[in-house]
Amino acid sequence: LPPPAIHFPPKHYPGFAMILLLSLSLFFPMAFPACASTLPSRVIAKAGPVTFATPKPNLRFRLGEHDVATTRRGAPPMRRQPHRADILRRGAVSDGRRHVSAAGTMMILVPPHPLVKHYLGVARLDMAPPAMTKNAFAELGRILLYECIRDWLPVVTQEIKATNAMAEATFVDNTRPIQIVPIGRVAPVLLEHASTLLPASQTFHVGLTQTEGKADYYLNTLPDKFLEDEQVLLVIPEVASNEILDKVLEDVLEKGAKKENVRILTILAAPNALAPLGLKYSAVKMYCAMIDPEMDEEGRILPGLGDVERRTFG
Repeated sequence: LPPPAIHFPPKHYPGFAMILLLSLSLFFPMAFPACASTLPSRVIAKAGPVTFATPKPNLRFRLGEHDVATTRRGAPPMRRQPHRADILRRGAVSDGRRHVSAAGTMMILVPPHPLVKHYLGVARLDMAPPAMTKNAFAELGRILLYECIRDWLPVVTQEIKATNAMAEATFVDNTRPIQIVPIGRVAPVLLEHASTLLPASQTFHVGLTQTEGKADYYLNTLPDKFLEDEQVLLVIPEVASNEILDKVLEDVLEKGAKKENVRILTILAAPNALAPLGLKYSAVKMYCAMIDPEMDEEGRILPGLGDVERRTFG
């Protein structure tokens, strides 16, 4: 017997035809150029052999080394955002979103991570209790430390026996510990989570007072000598002036450390302090959450963090 015929009442013909036309236009846009021209977005870049499209405007997908951007028809293409570093000339100040270079020599890296902005906002809260401020400092230290050691940790490669076959694996070299130098009472707070990121490290605490533009030690546990290949990390809550950090950097370099093996971790920095440090210590990298552009008559960073010791310990 022949299959039963399906009949639509005459009043359903226009609706059925419209549904069929729209379905075909979505799956076969080349066959229906008139319908395809009404799509809200178009692809302006490809990632290898695969092309991605989305109806939402101004979206960017990052797949490895390939960028895929979409925009509404007729809108200008999106600018590619910097992935590693934007180098600004002397006197430039970070906007808190990009990696920048101060004074054209020392590289200042400001990670554009939303959690950095979040915990920096918490750390700035004037009415926050010491416990909340201390936790914000610790979280900022953890995120900045992660960015700092991303390409800095010494590693070793060896062949291991995996579950199904032999594999080449990379491990952190525990025989080469990172030398950490916390500066001041608050600096160790930034390192509360360091043990989860640094499998091997040695710590040398220092403390300095600053009077009339001169820095003097009240605590100094630096070793007699650093090895040439040892990596040294200086940690300081904020860099409002260059005297304290300049004094510690001088001593660390005099004890044998190389400039390219020294990195600085801080929450805030001021351009007036970065300019002389950048001219004097080339090849040294600094990682910070923000560069505040202003200072008051008393030399305090604005908006800054306030009295970090009082706000951390009460």
